[in-house]
Amino acid sequence: MVVSIFMRKHLVKIILLLVVITAIALSLSFLDLQTEIYLALSWIAVIIIAFIYGNRLIWKALDQFLTWARFMSFRFFVQLIVSVVYILAIVNGSYFLLKNLLTSDPPTPEQVELMNLFGVIIAVPVLSISFGLHFLKAWKQSELESEQLQKENARSELLALKNHLDPHFLFNNLNILSALIDKDKELSKEFLTKFAEVYRFLLSNKGDELVDISSELEFLDAYIFLINCRFGDNVTVEKNVNCRPEACYIPPLTLQMLFENGIKHNIVSDEKPLRFELLSTDDDYLIVRNNLQEKMNKGFSHGSGIDNIKKRYAHFSEREVYIKKNERVFEVHVPLVEVEEF
Repeated sequence: MVVSIFMRKHLVKIILLLVVITAIALSLSFLDLQTEIYLALSWIAVIIIAFIYGNRLIWKALDQFLTWARFMSFRFFVQLIVSVVYILAIVNGSYFLLKNLLTSDPPTPEQVELMNLFGVIIAVPVLSISFGLHFLKAWKQSELESEQLQKENARSELLALKNHLDPHFLFNNLNILSALIDKDKELSKEFLTKFAEVYRFLLSNKGDELVDISSELEFLDAYIFLINCRFGDNVTVEKNVNCRPEACYIPPLTLQMLFENGIKHNIVSDEKPLRFELLSTDDDYLIVRNNLQEKMNKGFSHGSGIDNIKKRYAHFSEREVYIKKNERVFEVHVPLVEVEEF
């Protein structure tokens, strides 16, 4: 139905165009003003315009049952043959019509051959341009779809990395709560109240890809309270952060994961307290530093937490997250992200 409506619509245009230009050519034939030149130019214009409209009609019709995606090679040859046959039909038909209207002599074999050659000469550049424009458009569309797919993949990867944080954070704090219940019931109740506040804060920022440093520091303070409920003064934090307003964003939970990483892999006791420093640098980096007193674990690694941070940072900044380590100190340097980058 769609094809038939489209064909009727464009066939009417082609027929009206043929009638108008033929009428102009016939009227000019009665004037003594280089009649043959006017007639030839009018006829060539009719042929070219009719072929362009007709080729569009063929293109739309073939799109209904021979799509480029499924039948590319076959579609190309079918459209090429149909279009060439169509132009030859127009050239020969219109030439026979004009020949019979304006002269009493039938076309000679040489004239017919010349007309078919003329039809091919018209068809080749028009078809070349049509196919070229189509494939250029398809290539641009493919590039846009590929770029969109890459963005969607990156967004999905980022979402997966963020979703990894929730159960990780939840299970670690439930372990802390479990340890506190047997030691101090009142403290465990207070811990549970604060934990609910912290988790509420976590959920409120779940959809954010970046958060400002002040919000992250507020969350870190609440998290350190939970840690101090378990370790007391054996875990301390000294902060000295002063960021430029235009470079003050980081992926959410970055600092919490770095502090959690330090607590997980280092000894924390009365004899060996764990001291953290959090400071900013002039080149827009944050440094999380702790004294190094590693647990004696075979195959020790600072693991998936820092890997997660590195992968998330890759979506927002070309600057890298890097680690500095010596016998006494372990440092993680994370870049601050400028507002324009997200």
